[in-house]
Amino acid sequence: MDQLLGHYCAALEQLIPRLAVEDLQSTALIGSRVRLQYLDDGSEETYTIVFPALAEPDRLMVSFLSPIGIQLLLAVPDKIYTLDTPACSLDVRIQGIEFAQLGEVC
Repeated sequence: MDQLLGHYCAALEQLIPRLAVEDLQSTALIGSRVRLQYLDDGSEETYTIVFPALAEPDRLMVSFLSPIGIQLLLAVPDKIYTLDTPACSLDVRIQGIEFAQLGEVC
């Protein structure tokens, strides 16, 4: 977990000085919607990576600390990943990333 958080902080430090909309679509961060395609059958799902208190697995809002959230954090578009689940391993392609508006802006 320490290593994951270290990589996450390093990625944010690179993005923040030049932050633009394109940057929020280039890497899966906390607050990102990650659209993925399952390579075995071509079906698609979109997960939103959130803080633990906002997680709603039934709505595909997964905590960045959950097994799926950890594996999607820092993912990049057009790359193939193997997601390990308790039942099996699934090969997926990241189809797209967008930043989700989760709540009101103060």
